[in-house]
Amino acid sequence: MSAAYCRAAPGHPFHGPYHETEYGFPSTEESVLFERLALEINQAGLSWLTVLRKRDAFRAAFADFSVDRVAAFGPDEVDRLLADPGIIRNRLKVAAVIDNARRIQELRASHGSFHAWLTAHHPLPLDEWVKLFRRTFRFTGGEIVGGVRRYQVQNLSPIRTQTANFLSFAVRDQHLCRSFANPLAENAFQRALESQPDYPPARVNLAILWKNEGKVEEAYSLIKDFRETKIGTFSAEIYYNMGAIFASKGILDWAIFHYVQAVNRLPDYPEAHFNLALVYRRAGKKVEAREAFQRFLDYWRGPSNSPFVAEAKSSIQELAIQ
Repeated sequence: MSAAYCRAAPGHPFHGPYHETEYGFPSTEESVLFERLALEINQAGLSWLTVLRKRDAFRAAFADFSVDRVAAFGPDEVDRLLADPGIIRNRLKVAAVIDNARRIQELRASHGSFHAWLTAHHPLPLDEWVKLFRRTFRFTGGEIVGGVRRYQVQNLSPIRTQTANFLSFAVRDQHLCRSFANPLAENAFQRALESQPDYPPARVNLAILWKNEGKVEEAYSLIKDFRETKIGTFSAEIYYNMGAIFASKGILDWAIFHYVQAVNRLPDYPEAHFNLALVYRRAGKKVEAREAFQRFLDYWRGPSNSPFVAEAKSSIQELAIQ
């Protein structure tokens, strides 16, 4: 996908909603990450529009992409899926989705969550991500990809493309999108703003990209006039990143507002609780800070020796004494 996609998608019955609410908007939710991984695998050799048109059928067929339910699928469920005209009935793709659900269960056991596993390995160059994904997940290879020549023209293998597309969606740091998953991301967002200056998805995504490149002033300039009525309903990740931009500018009330929006949309979002606690502490709201640090500890599923865990625990003690 490229700048052309950002120009063509708005107004399209399938690409439009996907572009405005998901494209380039990362997520931490297990079912959402699993769904995107499954859809990327099923897209191999086909168009993304084909996958989007079948998306509701995929969700119904794969139990709303519940990892545990799909991991429990046996021969009867495989037969059912291969007889379902609403999805892509390819035995290897169906088997890959089921097998990957089981592998995500293993990641949950070893790292706490699929998202935590991604975070633990970030950052890596795309080639290293591809090697890691090949070792960890089951992908569909060139032998079943009817459109393999499309990848050869781009000098990309099917697994490389599937991995890159998934990472552009799944990993929070937007510079991944620009560095290798979508080299035209910044140009695409800027062109979208040239044609529609108040287009919220383009403004927010470009702001997040710039924030992660250290261009805080430029990022802030894009969102400083936003209010909730103008922003609309974005994902927890989007509110999280906007909160970080406002926090970096010292605009604590708006940082708190956006972090609160993030945890309201995704209560078990430990990073958002942690950063919210930091901003509460800066704002002198000790009780709220202590409670937010505690929520971080309650939802944290990463290593117990993480420096964030240590800081949260010490902060709770300090705030209780003050």
